[in-house]
Amino acid sequence: MDAREEHVVCCPTCGLAQRVAPLPPHHAAECVRCCATFEERRAASVVPTVCFSLSALVFYVLTTIGLFILRRTRPDAERPYRALGYPVLPALYIVLAASVMILILMSPTSRTEAVSGLVLVVIGVPVYFLWRKVEGNRPPPPVFSTSTTD
Repeated sequence: MDAREEHVVCCPTCGLAQRVAPLPPHHAAECVRCCATFEERRAASVVPTVCFSLSALVFYVLTTIGLFILRRTRPDAERPYRALGYPVLPALYIVLAASVMILILMSPTSRTEAVSGLVLVVIGVPVYFLWRKVEGNRPPPPVFSTSTTD
């Protein structure tokens, strides 16, 4: 076996970096220092991470876009906090996060997981409107006054 077929892994127990041959699925290696066993990361463990990361990025970008929309449509609204570096930093964030989303979608190794995350988001849109319709038919909750008049 030559050096190209080996790769470096780090023992999760003692931290020793060591070269090991690629492990077949469901096999483990043993650390030469502490004899702890460890598995190579399985490809399926990345699926939820990519799926939910892309979905979260979509909502982060939409929230930041909402900052610009509200600043334009409601310039006199009360602002309990300030957006640091507005408008440059939020605009830069939108560009960088959108770039990461595009890279995730273009990557052949994560495209399927990324699309499944977007499908979950798209499925949530009609659920949101259905929920609003159901909630709209309910009477509003009672409002309790906190002021006392004696």
